[in-house]
Amino acid sequence: MLDGHETSASYRRCCDGCLKRTTSNGQTQFYHRNVRLMLLCGSPPGRPAVRLLLDLEPERAGEGELTTALRLLERVLAAYPRAFDVLLADALYVTAPFLNFSCRTKRTRWLCSKMSGAMPIKMPLAYGLNAPAGQLQFARL
Repeated sequence: MLDGHETSASYRRCCDGCLKRTTSNGQTQFYHRNVRLMLLCGSPPGRPAVRLLLDLEPERAGEGELTTALRLLERVLAAYPRAFDVLLADALYVTAPFLNFSCRTKRTRWLCSKMSGAMPIKMPLAYGLNAPAGQLQFARL
């Protein structure tokens, strides 16, 4: 599962890795944001699924979640080429750079967990679950 998270924010403390933003009341806020890649493992009936943090990548100043996620995936796929079969991500990742990366690395099996806003879809969107590498295939589940 691939997703972005904001882990901390402060009006007083900052470090070299902090991102900055100005709030609506004009104050400068310092914060950290990262993209996490977690493994969701199966579990016996009646027990919660096991979730393991595989890796995370801090977001850098001036970049967005998608750029950070692509950098994380490149590193993880090089280090753990067989760690997962299906990549679960939210609708933010349904973009040309992410789809091209997916095809280029032959990781065409992923799921979009939700879509909202301009593209209201009430059901999850599956991408390439049965497609050979390099072919795009969209389907509603």
